Amino acid sequence: MSKLLIRFSCFVIFLFVVNNCFSQDILIGNDLREARVDRLSDADVLKYMEQLKSNGLSLDQAEQIALSKGFPASELAKLRQRIAELSSNKPNTQSKTDTKDNQTKGEVRNEVPTEKIFVNTKIFGSELFTNYVSMFQPDIKIATPVNYQLGPDDELQISVYGLQEASWNLTISPEGTIYIPNVGEIVVSGYTVEEARARIRSRMSSIYSSLRSGSSKLSINLGKIRSIRITVLGSYKPGTFTVSSLNTLFNALYISGGPAANGSYREIELLRNNQIERKVDLYKLLLTGSQEDNVRLQENDIIRIPVYKNRVEIAGEVKRPGIFEILPDETVDDLLKFASGFTDSAYKASIKVIQLTDNEKKVKDINQDAYDLYSPHTGDYFEVSKIL
Repeated sequence: MSKLLIRFSCFVIFLFVVNNCFSQDILIGNDLREARVDRLSDADVLKYMEQLKSNGLSLDQAEQIALSKGFPASELAKLRQRIAELSSNKPNTQSKTDTKDNQTKGEVRNEVPTEKIFVNTKIFGSELFTNYVSMFQPDIKIATPVNYQLGPDDELQISVYGLQEASWNLTISPEGTIYIPNVGEIVVSGYTVEEARARIRSRMSSIYSSLRSGSSKLSINLGKIRSIRITVLGSYKPGTFTVSSLNTLFNALYISGGPAANGSYREIELLRNNQIERKVDLYKLLLTGSQEDNVRLQENDIIRIPVYKNRVEIAGEVKRPGIFEILPDETVDDLLKFASGFTDSAYKASIKVIQLTDNEKKVKDINQDAYDLYSPHTGDYFEVSKIL
């Protein structure tokens, strides 16, 4: 709410409440010298803030009426403060009323977790999802990817300029077509923007001869982006989400809060058409920066995060101590790579490991020549000592 509107509402709302009447009655003579803002509830103020929108009084008129009725300056200051506080605390309901028709490029409903997620920060990779600002947060200011496939509800902005001129904003129908006046229906769903441009140009050239001669140009851009529904299972915030069709698997993981407490970071499944489309290992991203698994999502995709099978902890003289997920074919050598290796003062000849059996703990040393042979078991605790 602008400063002008807040000033205006201070006067008019107060008169509404004190007089317990509508705007057409506030010009009736009433004495406001004894009016007290403290008697107004927040609900009263909010109610009349809404009624203010339909009130025809100008700011000058409201000031004159308030002054003429003896409205105290001290109470006016209080009222301004109340209005300012309520305006600043009033929740933004715009996103609640948005529809798929006005969803813009890159927009994601509920894309930012509304509460901080508390996870075991020792778990390698958990930092991706515990911060409000994340590399996985959807980017709403990106160009249309070259491999983006058009689909129903996408909007195409088509313009012919030069010798002949025409323009349309056309939404792709559920059947995957657009209709251009005097040209007819053209199937564009399933094609990239470049492929659709070639198909549209071919059809329009029969009507717009200047396109064939080159005296007119054709411009086609992607306007509003369609929404898709995806489901995430096994995350901190599982459920079905409505997102922009530009969003990726990593975006969806961010929206849903990432793997739950017992969720795997290394065997995430993308299910498409009831089949496993891809298995995702976040360690590729964490260790090498690879985003090969950050694929674009499609309608009705399901992201399934299973429980982990094998987690171990390494502590002591390693550069990145923590809890790591180990796959069946990995060894202590791999664990040391995940932990970024030994520190300068580490004792490297052997590592102590505490194992959990069915009924007891066992402690043993693993010698350096066995680092590439020993396969860690879930619950193992490795400790790297310091050279004395």
